[in-house]
Amino acid sequence: MSKSQDRVEARRAIQERAIARRREREQQDERIAKLALEVSVALHEGRRAVEAAERRAGLALSLMFTGEGLSVTEVIDWVGDSSLTAREIARLRGLATRSPEQ
Repeated sequence: MSKSQDRVEARRAIQERAIARRREREQQDERIAKLALEVSVALHEGRRAVEAAERRAGLALSLMFTGEGLSVTEVIDWVGDSSLTAREIARLRGLATRSPEQ
């Protein structure tokens, strides 16, 4: 084999490896894009579920005040959740009055 043939074969081998690496990167990018989409959708679904749950909680809280005549202290006592504060009650009640798109 001559030097020029060696050079041609070496260049071809290098080009083939470069093509293979590019193909692997493209496949990896496609896999990552699919996973990123899955994460984004799951997070969006989670946020919507939390928002819906908070609206339901706000509606129930409003009914405890207006329908049952309870005070903030009584509501907190009935709910029994140590993280529920007057500020959180106000926030949740505010969510109950807004439409889901707001």
